[in-house]
Amino acid sequence: YRPPAEHIDKPHACLDHYRAPGRFTVEPRHGTWSLRKLFEVLVIGRADPVLAGLSLCAVSEGGFSLPCSEVSWKEMQKTGSMGPNYFGADVMAKPYAQIDKYRCDQQLRFDGLRHGLIPWADGRNPDAWMEQLPKYERFEVSVPTSSFDLRAKIYVEAERMIALIRAFERAGHRVTHTV
Repeated sequence: YRPPAEHIDKPHACLDHYRAPGRFTVEPRHGTWSLRKLFEVLVIGRADPVLAGLSLCAVSEGGFSLPCSEVSWKEMQKTGSMGPNYFGADVMAKPYAQIDKYRCDQQLRFDGLRHGLIPWADGRNPDAWMEQLPKYERFEVSVPTSSFDLRAKIYVEAERMIALIRAFERAGHRVTHTV
């Protein structure tokens, strides 16, 4: 039994690679992973209001990107946070209403996924994946993959990570453990 997000003790607790790690392991259905399966998770995730704006992360290891939330922005502006390291002091001085929510994104990055399974992402157009991903030559190619991890990077709220876990499960994958 998993309680709904509103019953999580701290749904707005922010997870980050350095201070409060958040990670989960996925066992893909049928023991294979493909760009099609990634596409399915993106589409299912986008249907959840908690994951509004979900897209591909434009980093070398790949992953998922979410537009920055106000909760995350306030956390990054706290003294001692990693926010200035990520985006620079000049950007961090801006109020939330004035930032580019996609440039200051929250990320859940792949860890342990082969590079052939990580698609290119357009940092300038977060919705480009909708049309471009199905056009990849290897979109339908399934590769044996027993499991891979995703880790929170850049102040991801716990409820957003849990919503992504549920998207993986709704797509038929198994989440084996979380940290």
